[in-house]
Amino acid sequence: ETAGDFMQREPMFAIHSEDVEDVLQRMIDHNIKEIPILDDEKRVVADLTIVDFLKYYKSVKGPDLF
Repeated sequence: ETAGDFMQREPMFAIHSEDVEDVLQRMIDHNIKEIPILDDEKRVVADLTIVDFLKYYKSVKGPDLF
């Protein structure tokens, strides 16, 4: 077996210039915990996770987040 046997046929990704709320909503809609971030040449430049969002929103909202 190869990685191709297990990989998702139409992988989910985001472009680095996309609005963060749109990316988070896409992750929620598709029930995914992480998403690769691509640059304009479609190269992976980062990997964004649900934990990254929690850290961001906690820093913005502070103790009122939960």
